[in-house]
Amino acid sequence: MDSHSTPRALHESRLEERRVQRGTEPLATCHSIPDLNPEHPMTFVPGQLLQGSLDRGVLVLTISQARLQGEEMAHELREALRQSVEKAGVNRVVIDFSHARYLSSAAFWPLLSLRKQLRESGGRMVICGLQGDVEDVFATTKMISTDGSADAPFEVAADTVAAIARLLGEG
Repeated sequence: MDSHSTPRALHESRLEERRVQRGTEPLATCHSIPDLNPEHPMTFVPGQLLQGSLDRGVLVLTISQARLQGEEMAHELREALRQSVEKAGVNRVVIDFSHARYLSSAAFWPLLSLRKQLRESGGRMVICGLQGDVEDVFATTKMISTDGSADAPFEVAADTVAAIARLLGEG
């Protein structure tokens, strides 16, 4: 098996293709970014679970794994979310699930933890990119509202553009 056929190499190759398509490059890992200026769009890779960028002071975190399940993943996701928000120095966050295909209930714990952290600092988060089974899990567990009621813990938007607009009061 050559180095281009390993799962890790394949994953990194796909990430690189997406970066080229978007015209973005990761700056560094989350641990080595000293200061992020929220007014200048940047891309960085906080960990294997997430890709992140700043857009007009909104941190956009894209879940990069197709399957989110188990306690170990939940702990890793919670830490990656916390570190990403801390490094970016913002309190408005979009979580993009467009690459996720499966989600267990364990994934809600880090999301609820982040929601609490952001609310304590006067911030908000919006979830977007929900589709298929992932959207069904969010709706069935009433984590999002499908009828527009305000009782659900998470705000939802169709995509990152709509989510950013909502956080900036533009939509």
